[in-house]
Amino acid sequence: MEKRVTVDGIEVTIDPEKMADIEIVELAVAAADEESGQFAQMGATIKLFKAVFGEKQYESIKAALRAKSDNGTVTAMDLSEFFAKVGNAVAALKK
Repeated sequence: MEKRVTVDGIEVTIDPEKMADIEIVELAVAAADEESGQFAQMGATIKLFKAVFGEKQYESIKAALRAKSDNGTVTAMDLSEFFAKVGNAVAALKK
């Protein structure tokens, strides 16, 4: 069942059960794999976001992060940090 969470002023809809899906776990592992190289990590991070949030919400998240940025740039680190915060917010919903 989908839940709404707000992280850093950005509201997203997410299915907490989807976070445990093996496809999502594999993408998260690939995004964190420092040995694979920076481009592979970025590619995995983008795939992870699209798999969890969907294309439309992914674009909205990028736009919101870009608007919050000092220089209008959204980095893979920005996405990773946001994803971690969403994960924490979703975990708090389960308690």
